[in-house]
Amino acid sequence: MEDVKSRGPFIYSVLESAQVFLAQHPFQEPEESLSDGKEVSPKRRILNVSRTVWKQANVASDLWEKLTARCVDRHRHMELTLERLLQIQAAMEELAMALDQAEGVRDAWEPVGDLFIDSLQDHIDATKLFKEELTQVKEGMKHVNDLAHQLAISDVHLSMDNARALEHLNSRWKVLQPNITCGHSQSELQQVKGNGSAGGHNHSIISRK
Repeated sequence: MEDVKSRGPFIYSVLESAQVFLAQHPFQEPEESLSDGKEVSPKRRILNVSRTVWKQANVASDLWEKLTARCVDRHRHMELTLERLLQIQAAMEELAMALDQAEGVRDAWEPVGDLFIDSLQDHIDATKLFKEELTQVKEGMKHVNDLAHQLAISDVHLSMDNARALEHLNSRWKVLQPNITCGHSQSELQQVKGNGSAGGHNHSIISRK
């Protein structure tokens, strides 16, 4: 883009010179066909040169406009690509932290049988909140994958490090999904609370394979 801009003054200078020449030597008559041996008059020579200059100036002007328009489009495409790359990098960093927190919560759950009846409602509320947070993580994961897909469609691919990081995030999310059945955990807590006892079977809030 900068290289094209640097050539702009020269291109415009040549086109302006052509305009000045054409203003001084306009052509109006068609090029006459000459028989063999007939000399071209000076006026006709000037008209022929003017016609040639006019044609070449039009071609040059048209090509220059197309080139600058293409450069502008490419520059906008590069800016959009950079914006998407920054977005996906920031989103991946946020997702990594969210997954760290979710995995920490998953590993910290206690079996239902080990909970005190007085704390069951707090655990029910915490489980509901955890499910909402997982929904946000799911949406964030979809957003990141959509951004990566849009870049791929534009023939822009993530660096090897970012591609591996994205693959790792997807793997962690796939592992986290089936191992946490939040709705079932809430029903277990409600059942224990309804029985009025924290004892009974040792149902784990986290379903494990």
